[in-house]
Amino acid sequence: MYTRASASDYNDWEKVHDNPGWGFEELLPLSKKAETYQIAADRPTHGYSGPLKVSYGGASTNIGKEFPITASRYDETRTLVDDANTMTEVNGYVRWPKWIDERSGKRSDVPHHFIYNQQASNKNLQLLAGCSVRRIVFENNRAVGVEYLHNTRVRPGADNVPHIARSKRLVVVSAGACGSPAILERSGIGGKDILEKHGIQSLVDLPGVGENY
Repeated sequence: MYTRASASDYNDWEKVHDNPGWGFEELLPLSKKAETYQIAADRPTHGYSGPLKVSYGGASTNIGKEFPITASRYDETRTLVDDANTMTEVNGYVRWPKWIDERSGKRSDVPHHFIYNQQASNKNLQLLAGCSVRRIVFENNRAVGVEYLHNTRVRPGADNVPHIARSKRLVVVSAGACGSPAILERSGIGGKDILEKHGIQSLVDLPGVGENY
């Protein structure tokens, strides 16, 4: 499903949580750059030249079309809207778009458009499949790499000793809503009491990590 957060969420990243450059105005151009919005033309918060295609996905049902209309008539707080992913109008009933190319009918995703199509030409890209990240490696309070293990269930015969992949510039943690907090906590970033209870040295006492799932 194609879902975008509200502009206020991004502005909270910047203002409430003190992350300059992570507000709505700064991130909107990047969001537009990534997509080709095939549903309607000339929408100011959507992009039209990016690799990821957005459409209704072809097949539809009568109930899928009628539900938003009917629900909006009975809901006093939400109305029927034309687009719930403008980032400024997100609280309404609408037919939901999908990450599907309307021309080919195929799913449009990050791996196929940003990773798999670069394996042959991008010498800086190396994929390690069948591995699990244990922790982020820090030196002088700076992330310099990740420690990982081969998953022997996926890669029978592989060694079961820790390996380290080092970074020259930065480390990006992108393991999902559950995986990312777990990696951070194993790396010493999280609530100090919880980390010390499990024998993990606390590097940053940040109690919110891993909470409120």
